[in-house]
Amino acid sequence: MDFDAAFWRSRLPDHKRLLLNAVNWVRKGEPLPVTVSGNGLLDVTIWRQERSITVHLVNLNTPNLFGGPVTEIVPVGRQELKVALPEGAKPVRVKLLRAKLDVPVNLQGDELTVVVPQVLDHEVVAIEIG
Repeated sequence: MDFDAAFWRSRLPDHKRLLLNAVNWVRKGEPLPVTVSGNGLLDVTIWRQERSITVHLVNLNTPNLFGGPVTEIVPVGRQELKVALPEGAKPVRVKLLRAKLDVPVNLQGDELTVVVPQVLDHEVVAIEIG
């Protein structure tokens, strides 16, 4: 069975649990590169390069989520990101590219916490690391 497609169509909690368990089993206890907490439905993509980490947040909240063109953008509020940094890396600067804001961060060990106040349609969290 195609669990990811089944979850996309139905949003059944059991399908979500199966997907998360499979991801956690493959990762063998390693932390996820990014976790996002907040209301709403987002597509999250992360790119890691030698001196930067980029997290794209695409707002999928729309009355037409399951078909047809987007007729209304429904913003999502505060999102808290926890980003796993490479061992020994320190954030030099963290910026929200769409909002054009430098944002404060909290660093605990190799985990960086960033708060994004709002995602209208798309936000990019750019993390320069040193």
